[in-house]
Amino acid sequence: MEFLFLSELKRRSVFRVAAAYGGASWFLVHVGTVLGESFEPLHKAMPRVIGVLLAGLPLVLLGTWFFGLTPKGFRLRRRAAVVPSIRDATARRLELIIMIVLALTVAAMLADRWMLRRPADETVVPVLVSVILVMIVDHLIGRRSLRAAAATSSVNSAIQPLPSIAVLPFANLTGDAGKDYLGDGMAEELIHMLTRVPGLKVPSRTSSFAYKGKDTDIRQIARDLGVETVLEGSIRSAGERVRVTAQLVNAQTGFDDWSESYDRCDEDIFKLEEEIGSAILRALQVNLGGKPPAAVLAEPPTPNTEAYQLYIQGRALVQRAGLDSAQAGIRLLQKSVAIDPNFARGYAELARAQVYLLAIGTVTASRLSEIERNAQRALALDPDVSQAYGCLSSVSVHRGRWLDAERHCRRALTLNPADPSVLVYYSGTLLPATGRLRAALHAAQEARRLAPAMPLAAMHVANASAHLGQDSDVLANVQLAADLGMPRSTLPLPFLEATVAMNAGRHAEAAEFVNSVLPPPVHEAGGAAVVRLVYAAAAGVADKRAAIEALQTLRAGAAREVMARTTMMMLSTYWFTRLGALDLAYELAHVGLHELETTGVLPGAIGVQNCWLPDMRPFRMDPRFQTYVKRLGLMDFWRQYGPPDNCDLKDGELICH
Repeated sequence: MEFLFLSELKRRSVFRVAAAYGGASWFLVHVGTVLGESFEPLHKAMPRVIGVLLAGLPLVLLGTWFFGLTPKGFRLRRRAAVVPSIRDATARRLELIIMIVLALTVAAMLADRWMLRRPADETVVPVLVSVILVMIVDHLIGRRSLRAAAATSSVNSAIQPLPSIAVLPFANLTGDAGKDYLGDGMAEELIHMLTRVPGLKVPSRTSSFAYKGKDTDIRQIARDLGVETVLEGSIRSAGERVRVTAQLVNAQTGFDDWSESYDRCDEDIFKLEEEIGSAILRALQVNLGGKPPAAVLAEPPTPNTEAYQLYIQGRALVQRAGLDSAQAGIRLLQKSVAIDPNFARGYAELARAQVYLLAIGTVTASRLSEIERNAQRALALDPDVSQAYGCLSSVSVHRGRWLDAERHCRRALTLNPADPSVLVYYSGTLLPATGRLRAALHAAQEARRLAPAMPLAAMHVANASAHLGQDSDVLANVQLAADLGMPRSTLPLPFLEATVAMNAGRHAEAAEFVNSVLPPPVHEAGGAAVVRLVYAAAAGVADKRAAIEALQTLRAGAAREVMARTTMMMLSTYWFTRLGALDLAYELAHVGLHELETTGVLPGAIGVQNCWLPDMRPFRMDPRFQTYVKRLGLMDFWRQYGPPDNCDLKDGELICH
């Protein structure tokens, strides 16, 4: 570390430029002085020449630091830094210049002594010594840097043997926020292309895009994602032309290792992405086994540029969140696959968007069938589209087909083990619903490791921690999710905070966490007072019978339609259990079972995981729990994959402890 600054001086050729400038300046002053003995104007001008040369030295050194010296001259480092091979060539040219300067200096000294019969200039020896000393220092630092680099390389080869790069969303410089999809699409396609290159580590889109809109230092991003290099860039558009600037940033120094600008028509977008991808592979010096870069990069997702433009626009709308934007995005995605029926990733993205609608809308058999059709179309065209398997897993959970859900999820993870979005789903839905709580926590932590800036990963760590009764970890990760940009009103964050507050004996605080997210119709029906009574009764400071009756009245009153929705049904089941009203809790649980058996759709499939909360132990220990899990179809799942945590299978029965 102590030689880092000196090594950087050497890398930027500051020592060589200083030696060349010093020697050349002396030579010019010496020649001017000799000629000035015969030409009076030149003699009078020499002090000014010396002053200019002295004043120019710090400017030249600063310029060498901030600008890169390339075969094309001095260019701004941040805009056009050079790859190592170019830097080495430049260093050799500078060394040649220094040798020429030294030769001229010695020649001038000999000419003074033997041809002009003048006494030797007293400055010759200091200049020669200074130049030689600068070159010795440069050489020694170079050797030290090489040893340090070799040591670092040997350590890194054990830790991270592969070249690695994270691709960030390209900044939208069009002036139109609605065109963010251009930069996002460029970055995503580069990720897709580079991920297919053998010997190159590329974090997933989810991991890299989590930093979008955040002012995070590039070196911090590189440390978070475990990469050596970060690709960032910007995109502008004017009419049918786009201008893209891309640069590779070294994670150690924070400076560019490569930079280039491209100006293309919209129709050339795929060719442009291939050019950038090829340039990146050359700059990273990835071993391609003698093949040209274009031969190892992935093919464009579709040959039709119109279908592709609709695809990236539709995807961007869905990612904005909200019912209206999701529906608008789905319409664009449907147009995209209509234009190109062979667009596998288009069908997969359409299925993913429709899965998102399940989370914010009503789950119906027809919606599940449509998602399944689109995911199967994607896989028929490309069996390696991991996203489609994730969608099929979600459909299977909503149908209570747990074995199918597990199989699809495992296939998605096999195809793309570094995708945190699959791990987030696995840890937040399937694993806790089947009672595998420790595995859920592990998967959520792995998702957070892969995407440290992703608030959803932190939220699922908090959720898994709540199922394991780890209250301090719940609060830490709720806070982390909020710090990463997730509103604290996002479900289930308020419910998790309410659980922790209740466990700490703060029942009034717990009630207010829940009241903060009660639907307006429930508030208007007096729901907030009922919630306060429920939590007070559960804490033993109010009458439980009164709380049970108040909750029943609320469910049967003006807000009964809202109280019958998934979230309120889930909460009501939890509340009745906490109040000791297990008959009422099972009555609500069997409503969902009846719908599953009559329509093939499990309403509130995610809510099944609430059975495994510590506070729901009375529900699990009740004899009716055996019938409940059998009707859910979970017994076959546990026979194949093992029982849930803290439970055993014995003679066809689930025994929980």
